[in-house]
Amino acid sequence: MACWCVHARMPGPASVLGGCWWKPSYGADVGSRADKLGAGMMFDDLVQSVARRLVRFSKRRSRRNLHAWLEESIREFSANGQGLVINIGAGGEVAGWLDDLGVRATSIDIDPNRHPDLVADMEDLSALADASVSMAICIEVLEHVRHPHLAVRELNRVLQPGGVLVGSTPFLLGIHDAPADYFRYTSHGLRMLFADFELLQLRERNGYFDAVAVLLLRRFAVGTRGERTAALLLSPVLIALTYILELIGRVLHSTDGTTGYFFVYRKLEKTMHSEPDNVDADRPKAQDNGG
Repeated sequence: MACWCVHARMPGPASVLGGCWWKPSYGADVGSRADKLGAGMMFDDLVQSVARRLVRFSKRRSRRNLHAWLEESIREFSANGQGLVINIGAGGEVAGWLDDLGVRATSIDIDPNRHPDLVADMEDLSALADASVSMAICIEVLEHVRHPHLAVRELNRVLQPGGVLVGSTPFLLGIHDAPADYFRYTSHGLRMLFADFELLQLRERNGYFDAVAVLLLRRFAVGTRGERTAALLLSPVLIALTYILELIGRVLHSTDGTTGYFFVYRKLEKTMHSEPDNVDADRPKAQDNGG
């Protein structure tokens, strides 16, 4: 019902109380629906905001030490060669880190929408000459490559003798950037994949219980709308559990599980190739979404 105020008695059966004519109106219903819609949109915004914050919170834990180790490696190895420095996987926080460190890197990505300097598949770096790269940076990319042995062969080709590969890849971490999320590597798998390189560093980013905490946070933050709503309601509990699990991890430290690995490999002066047979038959015609 709505009240329309008038200064004269209105004709007809309408009730007149205090100069106001009361009659049925849809205005109130429309206003009520608008209020509900607005409240719903505000709640959805709140859910999305909490989910984004939980993802950032979990990412800081998943990538703990990564920035510091990358900086350490760049300062130690970047002056070793006179070739290109390439950053495979354009944009994102890694590009920001490199800018902060004053590193002028040529960005490479398969997705032109990320505006790389060179649009290319990591499995086919034919635009780069042999032995033209002094350092390759490959942070959180390897899991998105369909044929990793082809990518490693290309890295071996473009790196100068003594050139360095600095990279990282997740292990215990949920699926992301689907459907282009293909592999998870153990430390043993990385050693096998880069068997033709000299291993300089291979580090776990964190421990088993830290990885459990990240998985718990991500499960709610990137799930369905209902799961994200649950994350909003449970966020104090989730954050408390994260700190509890991290504390347990300090007491019962274990590297049987980790959110991922950081690695540094150097190209040998002479390489003994250990590629599987018929790798060219496995080369894809196109890769949907790497980087």
